[in-house]
Amino acid sequence: MRRLLALTTLLALSAGAQTLTGTQTAEVLVLTTATTIPAYANRRAIEIQNLGPNTIYCALGATPVTTKARAILAAGAWALDVGEGITIKCIAAAANQTTGAATIVTQVR
Repeated sequence: MRRLLALTTLLALSAGAQTLTGTQTAEVLVLTTATTIPAYANRRAIEIQNLGPNTIYCALGATPVTTKARAILAAGAWALDVGEGITIKCIAAAANQTTGAATIVTQVR
């Protein structure tokens, strides 16, 4: 069991996941094509805040990101408990987001 856990951790870290040391906040530009939210190896929770002028849609895991995913309206947010192994993808409804009018992602250890 320990070997499997160590291998899983090693694979997650080698796949580009960074280790979270506290709370990490970053701006993410959500595009009109699927945009993956950066994930941290030991994440426990995440908040996605849409500061752009248009609705974005987000989905967990392998779910296709479409207008049937979770809608986050302009100035809206989505907070959830989601561990390190869950991928989150978002898509902009109308236009690519730009710096200063983007999505703010806060991840908590």
